[in-house]
Formats: sequence, C-alpha cells, structure tokens
Amino acid sequence: MPRLKAKNLAITTLAQELPSNADSCVVADASVLPDVPFRAVIGSGDNFEIVEVTAKDGNTLTLLRGLEGTTAQTWAAGTRLVNRLTAGCWDEVCRLIQLTSAEPITISNDTITVTQSFHLVDTEGQASSDDLATIQGGEEGDLLFLRCVSSSRKVVIKHGIGNIRIPGGQDFVLDSTDKAVLFLFDGTNWLLVGAAGGIVGSGIPGHIAKWISENEIGSAGFTESDGKIFFGEYSAFDEANNRLGVGTTAPTAKLHVKAEEGISPLRVEGMLILLPGWSYRKPITISNSGPALTDYQVLVTLDTASLINAGKMRSDCGDIRFTDSDGTTLLSYWIESGINTANTRIWVKVPSIPGSATKTIYVYYGNPNATSASNGDETFLFFDDFSAGNLNKWTILTGSWSIGTAVLPTGQSGYVLKNDNTSAGFWVIRTTKPVGSDNVIIEGYINPTSVDYEATLALRLSDVGNYYFAGPGQWDHYFSIAKRVSGTATVELAYTGTETTGWRFIHFRVSGNSLYGKSDETELSATDNDLTTGDYAGVYSYLGGGLVYVWQVRVRKYASPEPTTSVGQEETPSLVEKTIFFVDEETGNVGLHTTTPAQTALLDLAGSELHGLRIRPRSAAGAPTSGTWEKGTMIVDANGVLWICTASGTPGTWQKVGAQ
Repeated sequence: MPRLKAKNLAITTLAQELPSNADSCVVADASVLPDVPFRAVIGSGDNFEIVEVTAKDGNTLTLLRGLEGTTAQTWAAGTRLVNRLTAGCWDEVCRLIQLTSAEPITISNDTITVTQSFHLVDTEGQASSDDLATIQGGEEGDLLFLRCVSSSRKVVIKHGIGNIRIPGGQDFVLDSTDKAVLFLFDGTNWLLVGAAGGIVGSGIPGHIAKWISENEIGSAGFTESDGKIFFGEYSAFDEANNRLGVGTTAPTAKLHVKAEEGISPLRVEGMLILLPGWSYRKPITISNSGPALTDYQVLVTLDTASLINAGKMRSDCGDIRFTDSDGTTLLSYWIESGINTANTRIWVKVPSIPGSATKTIYVYYGNPNATSASNGDETFLFFDDFSAGNLNKWTILTGSWSIGTAVLPTGQSGYVLKNDNTSAGFWVIRTTKPVGSDNVIIEGYINPTSVDYEATLALRLSDVGNYYFAGPGQWDHYFSIAKRVSGTATVELAYTGTETTGWRFIHFRVSGNSLYGKSDETELSATDNDLTTGDYAGVYSYLGGGLVYVWQVRVRKYASPEPTTSVGQEETPSLVEKTIFFVDEETGNVGLHTTTPAQTALLDLAGSELHGLRIRPRSAAGAPTSGTWEKGTMIVDANGVLWICTASGTPGTWQKVGAQ
C-alpha cells in the first residue's frame, strides 16, 4: 500500500527558474521535505500549481506536473514550494481507508499482497478452504481490514507461520461474510487487533500497546473491563455510550476531561506561520556594548536593490516589515533613503536591547500585496517632514513661521518650514511634545538660501531664552555650536569655516555636559555646564526673510557607544509551535494565544499588531429591529458599528458603543 508522505515545516523555495515543460527542479533545501512520494504546492494565493515529487537527488526533485486540475507553468527562482494536504492527498487517504468499496484479492501460496486498507479475500482456485500466513505490502502504522469473499470459501488466518500475529497464538477463521478482522502493521508483522466487530482477547493491551511502547509513543497501560477500554488508572473509553474520559474513568460527556491540581485541563497547540503572507526574512543582529536600552532607534542598512532585482521585494519597498525576536511582534520603522539601492537606510524602534549583549530582530519581505508601513511618527521621539502642510506638531514661541514649498535635497518639490521674519531677532519655534533633556539627538536638513540668513536646530530648550543649538550662519560661520542662557546674547562654543548656502544635513546631540554637532562631514564638539534642563527641541533663527528652509526634522535617543547592526542570510519563514487554546488550571479562565489568561477575564485574547477579535457583521445596518435578544449581547452591523443590548426583550434595547 504505497502512500503519499508528509512532513511538518516542509517549506523551501526554487533555487532556479522552473520552466513549464520541465519535469524536474532544483530547490534551496530538499532536506526539509518528506521522503518521496509526496504532493507539493508551488506558488501562493490563487496562483499555484500542484505537483507530485517522485524522486529526490540532493536538491533536485523529479516531478509530475500540473496535477489535480492545475496547469504546469513557469515559476521564478525564489517561489515557495510547500508540502501541503491537497484534495488529491485527501482522496488518497480516503482510498486507503475506504471501507465501502473493498478490493478483491486472491491468496497465492498462503500469501496476499495488499494495495489498500480494505480487501475481500478469496481462496486460491476458489477452494472451499485456504490458509493465509503472510501479508505483503504496507508501511509501518497501516491499518488493514479483511473479509472473506464468500461464506462458502473459508480463509484460515495463521498465527506465527509468516508475518501474522494473533493474540493468544490461536488461528482465526473467516468463514462468514459477516466477519471482519483488523490488522495493524508494526513495520515487520501484521498484528490482529480486532475481529468480528469486537476486541480479540487481549488484542489492544497486547499488540497495540506493544507497538506503541516499542515506538516510544506512550505507555502500554491498556486494559478492558465491562465494555470499557482503560488507559492507565484514570482514563477510559466507554464503548457502550461512545464517551471518552481523560482523567476520569466515568465520562459523562462525549469528551470528559478532569484535571489534577496544578494541571490545565485543556491545552491546544498548533503549527503557525509567524507572519502570514511574507515569503522571506533576514535576521538582524544588534550588538550593544553599553547599558540596556528601551524604545531605542537603531539604523539598519539593507541591500534592497538585489532583492528587488530578484523579484523578492516590491520596487517601492512597501512590503518591508520588522519584527522583534519572536518573529511576530511588529516593530515601528521609517525608511530614510536609498530605496532600490545597495544601501537603503532604515530606522527601527526596538522595544528592548539588553546591555553588553546581542539581540536578534527580523526584516520580512516578499509580499506583493503589502503597502508601506514606514512611519516616522511611530519610530522617533519626534518627527516632521512637513508633508502634512501644517505646523500642528509645533509651538511658535517668537516670530513668524509658516509652511512653504521648495526644491528638497531629493530634487523633488515639497513642503518645508520657513522663517518669515525679515528683521533680526531671536526667532524660536519648538516641538509641542517634550523629547527629553539628555542623551537625545536632533537631525534635519537646513538651507540658508542667502548668506545673510541663518537657522539652527536646538536642544534643551525650555523657553525663548534658554537652549543649545547648532547649525549654519552664526556670526557668518559655516557651522557652529552655540548657546543662549537666560535671554543673553548668543555665545558660540565651537565654530568653523565661512557661511555658505544650500541644503546641509545637521546632526546635533547633547549628553551630560558634552555637545556634538555635524554638518554633512564637518564635525564640532564642546563642553558646557550652563544648561541642564529643557525637555523640548526646536528651530532657532536670527534672520530668515522667508528664505531659510528646514526639512525632515527628527529627534531620537542617544547612547554611548551606539548599538551596531548587521544583516544575516535570507531565511524562509518556518512554522512555529504555539499554544492556541488554554484553560487555566486555577481559575478556569480561557486564554486564546496565551497560557496566562488574566484572573479577571473569563476569556483573554492575546491580540497583536496583526491579529485581533472579529465579530462578523450582520447584513443590515443599525440595531436589530426584530427577534428576541438577551442583555449583554453584542453585534456588529453592516456598517461596522458595534452595538450592545442593554435590556432583554423583543427586539430589546440597544446602545451604540462609543455613541455620544
């Protein structure tokens, strides 16, 4: 009875293109696949092909193409090949265990060769009686049902002569079409475990338990008494009432589970896809030689050009996603620059990085239906690229500031922040939200389009008279670090060069009494103790005249030394074993995707960035207008509005959740 094989976590990808007329393919890793023969699905979603793998030679597979109504087509390198249960596989299972359409088989020299799980056995030459001593065919774990073809042609099943084993060592006779026998194959012998619809002697405790024990699946504690099959001391199957008891020998339900103290009565685990819809991922190792960090922004440099050219990533990088070490918790990120280049710069906000250690996060890609989740607001302490065309994230302290348009450093036209003041003064605009006073970095682009104007980025800003700042134009210098304390005039702490025009990227940080600035490749540093507080960041300009532009301002955390990142080799996301359903042993509370349901929650659902609780909507909008409803019932109408029944009745009293 040759049968199709299967294996958990059997996922790989095509290492080379597979033409539509080819009968073999090369995969990235054939070791993850089951032994032949097996069915596999190439492709994903609605575009797929079902094949049967008939031979393996290293990573080369021999294929039967376009099975089960699918069409052989050309597949690109990198396409997933997955061993899955297809309709054809299920038909094969049904064929192997089919009990309503038995296949006749005739004894030859006391031997039969079986091809499926149910056969009608006939004697050789239609003799009135014949012996059956050997059964050929089958694989370990197969079940086999046998009946005789005719009550007038007796089949004597012989114990111990060939590979048939019968409890008690007695032969068994099929002398009526009302009789049937059930065998289990242990890889060497066929073990008789049932006959004529009942248990044969000590068949289950003898042979099944022996087979289970020898294969290290469980213990051999089977006994039977009073119509029940007992599994050890505390579990039983009640044949008369068709009930199964686990932890009890007196089941009162179809499945009756009784747990001991300290043991959950029910736990269901499954093999789940970490990030459904994404075909590839790479590990990213974060190395941190400093203290532990929380919600820290790390820079990842990724070669997206090669992935896009290979057809593995969207051309706009919209399918990039980052997860924490568990492979499922999504992390906030922002793509700074370099889409479809070898040096795409991406900032990722990592919830926790251990001190003096490494941590692994993952970048996922390979989902053509995904759209970009790049978000500077979710990634940084503060972010504004002014694309919204307003100053809603800012508070003007002095002077006139507005949104204008200009040619950006990217060469495209876009919104920028402008200082509109035509007279000299201490003109300041700050972030509305606080960003912290220490170990912070502010970065952004500044363009003084005339040497007569200036603009700088500020930190430790508490009011119009107290802040540190860095940028071009102070005292006509190319770049300087300066301060303003208690409203006094500007004091330069470090400076260099002569003022010029044009876009420059400014980096400025404060850490203790240390100040550091960088304008493109020009670096400055200084120390100062005058300002120790001030939780805001901002922009300071002495003169603007509407011709000083600021773009893409962001504030992030700083640690010394800063963590570094390295990108590892590509992986195919695998299935992982996770608890899906769990009953707490003390409270009886149910957890979905959690083994620690809250004590105050009868049902605790552990959602995530990708998963939540869905109530399927009704076909009609609004609250129910007919039917009898109980207080506390919740429904979602056709418009996606949630309603709760506050008083039982027909149709009851309903309240829209969140209604004013």
